[in-house]
Amino acid sequence: MIPSQLPETAYAAVIALDWGDRQHAWAMSTSESSRPQTGWLINTPEAIDQWATQIAQAHPGGPIAVVLERCRKRRGWRLSGFVRGIRC
Repeated sequence: MIPSQLPETAYAAVIALDWGDRQHAWAMSTSESSRPQTGWLINTPEAIDQWATQIAQAHPGGPIAVVLERCRKRRGWRLSGFVRGIRC
């Protein structure tokens, strides 16, 4: 499927995630806010799980898109319980 043929989806949130060795930077746009939210995550499984849980709970009804700066299968897999469609 080419990009012009992709179905339009109304995402509850779109998140860009930049994996780092010690911490991860993120930016999130939502339909409720005109300004993106940004933050940092410590590079631990617990911190990623807590952050992803908070995002999922804040947007229970709609799909969440995650754009990864680079895909590391282990970390992408970690998010798979919270968002759908992560591909590496």
